[in-house]
Amino acid sequence: MKKIIFVGIVALLASCAPKTTEVVEEAIEVSYPTAEIGQGKGLYDAKCQKCHKLKVVDNYTTEEWATILPKMAKKAKMEDAETALVQEFITWELQN
Repeated sequence: MKKIIFVGIVALLASCAPKTTEVVEEAIEVSYPTAEIGQGKGLYDAKCQKCHKLKVVDNYTTEEWATILPKMAKKAKMEDAETALVQEFITWELQN
């Protein structure tokens, strides 16, 4: 009888224990065809998400990006060379 009570108490205590879950994020490593495209992706991630969520490149056309990127590059105080790298990344992303 004592064993049954003991098992019952252990079960009760175990059911009252806080539930914890561990979230594990796996980084997906993407290989870009050139170092410049990879640099553009890095700049895109670093500069753009300082002010807002990253936009999904494929949600916009080439024409829309031609308007978006110059405005955002100016706000992000990106140099021309940095903007060109981001443009390379966007162009590659739209084609793939």
